[in-house]
Amino acid sequence: MTDKKTRFTPDEKVRIVLQTFNPEISMAELCRQHNLVPRTIYNWKERFLEGGRSSPEGSNAGRRERLHGREVSDLKRIIGEYAVANAALKKTLEGGRE
Repeated sequence: MTDKKTRFTPDEKVRIVLQTFNPEISMAELCRQHNLVPRTIYNWKERFLEGGRSSPEGSNAGRRERLHGREVSDLKRIIGEYAVANAALKKTLEGGRE
């Protein structure tokens, strides 16, 4: 017995969703080819359009968002450290001119 949630890989889901944009293939034909109901394909398409390639799988979007937020915070901290070091260096160089 096949588990419905793991029957298609994320890449296969993307390929199927992309076929929905082909005007020569009807939704009925696409459903027959892959033994799916239209609602499933519409759900995948909606997730795909919302979040890109890995969204049809649906499990990594939140994790990626947290990692992205953490990366942005780290980069802001590093920029701040460089700004402080740059200001200190400028102050030192200006003091040497006087």
